[in-house]
Amino acid sequence: MKIELITAISNFQVEDSVIESLTQREFTLHFRALTFSDLEAVLKSCHVEQRYLLVMDEGFAANFGELRKYLSESISYLILSGESAPKPELLFELVYEKLRRVQTVKSSRIIRTLGNAIGVTGSWASPGITSVALNLAAELSLSRDVSLNDVNPQRRDLMHLLGMKRDQYQVKMNDRLSVVDHRPDSSDQFLLEDPNTLNILDLGSAPDLEVSLSDRRAAGRSFAEFMQSCSELVFVTSPESHSLQQMEGFSMQLNEMVPNMKITFVLNKLGSSSRHQGVRRSFQKKLNEINSEGRGFLIPADYSLMDRAQGRFASVLEVSPRSAVRRAYQELAVYLNK
Repeated sequence: MKIELITAISNFQVEDSVIESLTQREFTLHFRALTFSDLEAVLKSCHVEQRYLLVMDEGFAANFGELRKYLSESISYLILSGESAPKPELLFELVYEKLRRVQTVKSSRIIRTLGNAIGVTGSWASPGITSVALNLAAELSLSRDVSLNDVNPQRRDLMHLLGMKRDQYQVKMNDRLSVVDHRPDSSDQFLLEDPNTLNILDLGSAPDLEVSLSDRRAAGRSFAEFMQSCSELVFVTSPESHSLQQMEGFSMQLNEMVPNMKITFVLNKLGSSSRHQGVRRSFQKKLNEINSEGRGFLIPADYSLMDRAQGRFASVLEVSPRSAVRRAYQELAVYLNK
């Protein structure tokens, strides 16, 4: 049976490449969505007796929480990352894996092994996940031993942020704070067995949880595997509407797959403009809708301070201990350290 192809990719060259590769097989182009409303409309019109494949990029997937209600078992989906199309062989492998897998989102559950760890993740488009992880770890290290671990499968920003060389994978920021770059090819156990040591995990941007659970590749599995060792999560979002939508979509998936996971939300880089204040109100409204046991925290934007901290390869605590940004991190750390 022919499979109807729906694409929602912002880069037309990437979209053309994907369509050209797949239509050489048993796929027939059904629709190219130019806007989110186009995509929403075509998904509403899909027939249950026909098989569909939806291929979209991270820009369209930012609204995944709103799309999920239209995804029946007849619609498989693939989210592409990066700025170029996968090579045809890899694309076919990803596509057929999606088509073989039965979509049973609500029955999917992560079996968690609770560890002494707090995972820091967030939306795409650089909301400041690594900076939040670093400054949170610095605050927590004032009262206990902390190990800050870079386990981001896509990027390794933490050591760069601290001015370390590429071949360095461990450094001590102070007597109570160790920073470790947990590399994919390392066989070392990254979580310290000492129950008195709190592990902070820089997980990177949050993927589609269902995709992460089913991905057989090491990078794809990484997020779900490390998340299982966390007792709670911190989700970082930026003052943009698409980031809030990603926050909402991730929360919905997390509630379905890990219903008892505690999650705290951080709105980072919040300015004083009327637009940012509007986003702040939307952030607080979405927290009420999510009905999470976790709280929401606001971290003000101070780009001059952050530049000074990065220039000194230091935390905000070390550079400006009386600043509003530092007080925001202090409040977050006190809450998480309860």
